[in-house]
Amino acid sequence: MRSTFHGIELAKRALYAQQTAINTTGHNVSNANTAGYSRQRVEMVTTPPLEAIGMTRSTAKGQLGTGVNVNAIVRLRDRFLDLQYRNENRYLGEWTVKENTYEKLEVIFNEIKASDDGFGTGLNRVFNDFWNAWQDLSRDPEKLEAKVAVVHRAVALADTFNSMARQLNTFEADLINNTMKKVDQANSLLSQIAELNQQIVKIHSMGQNANDLMDRRDVLVDELSGLISIEVQENELGGYQILLSGTNDGSGQPIELVSANGKNVAKFQFEEDTSDPSNPKFIFSVNGTKLYQIFQLGATGTSGPGAITSPSGEIFGYLDSIVKVQEYHTKLNSLVTTFVSGQITVDGTNYNGINGLYSNNSSDPAGWLFVSGNDSDPITASNIQLRQDLISDPENLKTTNDPAALPGDADLARQIAQLRNALFEDTDGQQFTLADYYNSMIGQLGIESQEAQRRAENHQLLVYQTDMLRQSVSGVSLDEEMANLVMFQHSYNAAARSLTVMDEMLDKLINGTGIVGR
Repeated sequence: MRSTFHGIELAKRALYAQQTAINTTGHNVSNANTAGYSRQRVEMVTTPPLEAIGMTRSTAKGQLGTGVNVNAIVRLRDRFLDLQYRNENRYLGEWTVKENTYEKLEVIFNEIKASDDGFGTGLNRVFNDFWNAWQDLSRDPEKLEAKVAVVHRAVALADTFNSMARQLNTFEADLINNTMKKVDQANSLLSQIAELNQQIVKIHSMGQNANDLMDRRDVLVDELSGLISIEVQENELGGYQILLSGTNDGSGQPIELVSANGKNVAKFQFEEDTSDPSNPKFIFSVNGTKLYQIFQLGATGTSGPGAITSPSGEIFGYLDSIVKVQEYHTKLNSLVTTFVSGQITVDGTNYNGINGLYSNNSSDPAGWLFVSGNDSDPITASNIQLRQDLISDPENLKTTNDPAALPGDADLARQIAQLRNALFEDTDGQQFTLADYYNSMIGQLGIESQEAQRRAENHQLLVYQTDMLRQSVSGVSLDEEMANLVMFQHSYNAAARSLTVMDEMLDKLINGTGIVGR
């Protein structure tokens, strides 16, 4: 015999289930424009059916359904697409930083756009004007205006070197500051992820789904993946274990950044190590494990990754950019060193740079054309200067090294003018002109910049495509939600109508029976 009130319970369950579905749909609509929100869906299941009650097994056909129940409210998320997105996002972060770095370097060297004469507005043009001034002086060595022009062009050349070195130093300092900010940002994200892990694990252990908290955590993980290469592993309670890709904790496993229960959090550090004053360096590490070190310019050199293989992300993009800026700064210093003191071949004769051409005694600074702004330091791009006595009185500019030379003799001026096409020799015995050396720098910069731009655009496209695929799964479609809302509303109205019918039937049964014969 079935319960008289069975229909009321069945309708009540339907009302509760459809109301939950309507509320969840409203939650989806409310968060249609919320970054990182994953569409949620109510999973409804039939409740266990009943057999007819009796002393023995009932002979009634089938079983009696007991209605519907909400089994869970789940978020729609594809973990494989999340993995793809984060893998591409780390490379996007790295190459975006490198692209910006090369663009800034191109601005500093300023040789990309050439004018009608084939020269840009950078060092090439200044060098060309410098050689032309000496050429003019060699034709009329007694003319004061020609000497003044040489002095002005020499000052402009030194100032250009100084300016480029100063900009490279400033750019390197900016990159170091940005690296520190990104490291602090990564540490903050790790702390927030660990805190959310604790809350999510606690909620899941009670049999509930922390959908909104998991969405917030995924947004943070996506952001972290753009800063540094990570691996994400989820346990049965929904906790994320964050690992640093390409590292080894000593047991063959990647270094753990955040534990699945959120109780253990690693910390990145990027700081200057001055324990060895002769070899200062910046070290990037995590929990004391060195990952990357950068020697300061003028020390023994630059160094790449230590304990990490295939680094990526914005942080390593900045670290590599610091090394790259130092590389071009070193090349610029080498150009200056070669210019003022390198081995030069002119008309088959080897000279010891400008110093050897300008003074018979190359160890006598008073006879040098260019000097160091710091007397005790070697000449570099940052300190190269024209001799002050030449600036004060251009008449001091010599055009010959022969004390017995006749007026109008300009053998020294001609030799210096010929340096435009002279062959310089490096420590490896390779010969090149100054223009060849500098243009090879600019050519390399252009190629590397183009490659960085191409890589950044490719990864941008891949990230965009992957995100669109994620949105097709997790994103909220207002049209679809409106259709669902109408469907759930009709179901709710039908359940309410069913409850009304049951109420009328019971009213008839209770109040309309048992009064016959009265």
